[in-house]
Amino acid sequence: MNHADLLTWREFERDLRTAKRSPRTIQSYNEAAEQLAEFTAGSWCEAGCDHATHDGATFEDMTKAHVQDYLLTVLDRHSTTTAANRFRSLRRFFNWMVRREDRQGAVEVPACPSPASARPRGSGQGPRLRRPRAAVAWLVRQAARCLRHLSNDRAAL
Repeated sequence: MNHADLLTWREFERDLRTAKRSPRTIQSYNEAAEQLAEFTAGSWCEAGCDHATHDGATFEDMTKAHVQDYLLTVLDRHSTTTAANRFRSLRRFFNWMVRREDRQGAVEVPACPSPASARPRGSGQGPRLRRPRAAVAWLVRQAARCLRHLSNDRAAL
């Protein structure tokens, strides 16, 4: 993470601690942010990376393409559940950035509903994905929708 991103992240982390979020939640958000920063810096892809948005963009300058490429790379390397967790962490962070700007007319991205295929089966069980391709497609659509709100706000300035 560059210096500007690190300062932004520390401010977000302070807000999370003030809101009494669990250390595991903060760690999960931190992992997603660090991975996204590393991905845009290009340190994730040695030779065989299909999704290439590596321009070293800061959190303030990231676009829908940055986050989509990152999530697609996470899906290539990890489970759909991991990608969904990274998406939720980044959504929370970018929504916080919109609120932090304290701009007139800033729109908060609403919570995205879970797809039916990712809902838990039975009590005490975690999510069971019966249709992983549908869940992946849903995840990418939701990331695009959420980031479209952010880019529309940025364009309104």
